[in-house]
This record gives sequence, C-alpha cells and structure tokens, in this order.
Amino acid sequence: MEPNAVQTPPPPDTIAQIAAQPHSDTPSTNEVYATICSQIIKEQGLIIGALTYEQASHVPGLQVDPVNYSCVITGDGNQVLGALVEKYREFFGNAAVEVCREAASRFVSRLPNEEMPAVLRG
Repeated sequence: MEPNAVQTPPPPDTIAQIAAQPHSDTPSTNEVYATICSQIIKEQGLIIGALTYEQASHVPGLQVDPVNYSCVITGDGNQVLGALVEKYREFFGNAAVEVCREAASRFVSRLPNEEMPAVLRG
C-alpha cells in the first residue's frame, strides 16, 4: 500500500453494525420505514413471541437483527413495510394489522400520507 493512501474502513456486515452507524438529524424516508418496521416487530413480539422474528425474516428487502429487532430496508420502504404487515396478516389474521397500525401510529407524521402503505392508513 502506498504511504499516503487513505484506508477506508470495511463496510458494516451485520444489521447491528448498520443500525449503529451515525444518522442525520433528519432521518431519510427509508430510516423512518425501518423504524416503523422495528416497532411493528417489537409490538408483534409482545403478542406472538419468537414467531414475530421468523415471519419478518421472510420479508424481501428487510433485514432484521434477531436480538434487538433493529431493521435495515434494502428495497422500497413502502413496499417492504406493506409486505411486513401483509406477512403478519397472512399468518395471524386481521388483528395483527391492528397491532401494526397501533405500532406505526407514532411515526406516521414523519411520512406523507401517500407514502404510508394503504393497509396502515385505515
């Protein structure tokens, strides 16, 4: 390596490392979606236990830390969030959607209404 070459740290390789990276004061839309997903998973976990992580881990574009449920969105946040809610609906029924709505309710003001999945607007 050249003496003046700048070494860049390797990219994070775990969800916890990604989630621990510094964030701006104004979260990006995908960070808001990730926060909503994390909150939904935590709230579902209070009701259905360990199955909440198992179901969330099958949502394309969503990476979930199995310990603290922090999330990273690697796809379109709106679609990923909608897919997470639908996954819980398929597995646990419409009551699960109500839990998702309640969990997301404190974050909805951070997204324009049209950027919230329709299933959560109800």
